[in-house]
Formats: sequence, C-alpha cells, structure tokens
Amino acid sequence: MFEMMKVNRVAFEELMNVGPERWSRAYSHVRRYRLMTSSIVESINSCLVHARQMPITTMVEFIREMFQKWFYKRRTKAENTRTHLTPWATELIKERNKDSEKYTVRPIDSVNFNVKDGNKDGLVNLFKKICSCTKFQVDKLPCRHALTAIRYAKKPFQDFCGDCYKTTSWLEAYSGNIFPIGHPSDWNILQDVRSKVVHPLPFHAQAGKPKKMRFKSAGENGNRKTRNCTICKKSGHNRQNCKNAQPCQAHHPCPSVTSATSATSKRPRRPYMCRKCGEEGHNSQKCALPSEVGGTT
Repeated sequence: MFEMMKVNRVAFEELMNVGPERWSRAYSHVRRYRLMTSSIVESINSCLVHARQMPITTMVEFIREMFQKWFYKRRTKAENTRTHLTPWATELIKERNKDSEKYTVRPIDSVNFNVKDGNKDGLVNLFKKICSCTKFQVDKLPCRHALTAIRYAKKPFQDFCGDCYKTTSWLEAYSGNIFPIGHPSDWNILQDVRSKVVHPLPFHAQAGKPKKMRFKSAGENGNRKTRNCTICKKSGHNRQNCKNAQPCQAHHPCPSVTSATSATSKRPRRPYMCRKCGEEGHNSQKCALPSEVGGTT
C-alpha cells in the first residue's frame, strides 16, 4: 500500500475510503480464488446475444439446451480427469513446485518451517495452513514456501489444498441432470392459469441501435484492436497528442497543402447568361422579357 501511495496519493486515499476489503484479495471477506469474475447475469447474457431476439418460450428452451450441453461436457471432462486436483490447479501447483526447487528449509518444529527464498523468505505453518506471504491462506493452495515445507516433511500436497480445487468437487458441481420439458401439447396446465391473459410490459424504444454486448471492465482482456499512432507507430496515443509530431502534422495542415487546396477551391465561377436577352446575372426563367420577344436563334 505504501508503494501505491508513492505513485498517487489521491488515488490511495480514495481507495482507503472505499475500504481494502472491496478491492484487495488479502482483506476480502469472501474467497476470490485468483479469478476475476463477473455476475452470473453478465456471463449468461454474452451467450444469449442472438437468442434474446427470439420469442420468450423459444429463448427459455434455448437456455435449457445450452445448460444441458454445458453440464454434460463438463461432467464428462471431470470424470475423465485422473488427477486429484482440477487441470487448472494441477498446472499451477507444477509451476510453483518448479520455482521452489531452489528454496532451502530451516525447520523450527514438526509444523513450523522457515523457508529461505533469497528475498523476504516465508514462515510456514502446515497445521494452520498459513504462510507469511499470505498466498497459502488466501488462495487455499500451497504457495512456493509451503510446497518446499511439504516436500521436506514428506507429506502429500493434496492434503493442503482447498476442497474447491479437487476433482471430486468439480464433478459434484455438475452431477445434476437437465431434462427436456416435452412438447407444449403434453403439458398439464391448470384451468385458472389457462384463463389468465398476460399482456406484454410497456416498452419504450431508445434512440439509436440497441447494444447487444456489454461494456468490458478495465481488467478484462478482450479482443479489442490496438490503435497505433500514424506518426511514431507506437500504441497508447494517436497523432493529435503525439510528442514526436510537428505542429503541421499533429493539429494543422501544412502551408503548402493549404495554399494548393485553397487555390483549387476558390476558382472564380462563370456567371449565368440569359439565352433570351443575352445579359449576365440571370437565366431565361427569371428574364423580364416575354418569351415571344426573345425568339429562337
């Protein structure tokens, strides 16, 4: 936090007024699991871009089939997984275990270990499943210091991982089945429900084309195309605020181009000439002479 205050003190004070539990994983009252997630409504909404244009019954059936496909696909993948942890957690543990091979351990007792990493080190308690770097207790996964202590104690690292990362929990989450609701002619609808007439809600169309996709937050990595400056060819700015641009390149056109453009755009126009009287300044429709006086030539 002190490093944040050095960068921008005003932003630091505003974030502290909001509360660290709202933006810091270390102070959060709930587990974030190292993932930036959105609400379930926004997650499903991105999959219903085309289905939202369908009638309500068709859209509901589309959602049911979509969840049926998701549950079957994820349940099958979890059943075919042979590791104790999910593939994502397994890869993370392998990466941390490889990085911790150079660490050294100074045991204090059977549960407390002082792990030397060449920087701030780490004090690990395997019984409480905590570490001084706070990653062990926040992620519910062994950090690099904890993996070093676990190897020294010759214990399986799976016993120190949270249940949410285990394959059994993954399989249990998608254990339910989603069945079709059948044809509407086979539905058993009560008579009082049949007699009710439900009118659509009043709708006022907004001006412009309706938006189908949501606005992504700052931390999301979308497929947004990066725009580069046409002068220095670098990203992050355009030619109007480029530091390497000359005045005529950034904001004002070059004098030579301006003079050439003005010369071609300000050519004198040929005056109108009347075909009846032969005078300039008007045409034959606005001529004061009658049509028989002008005659034909």
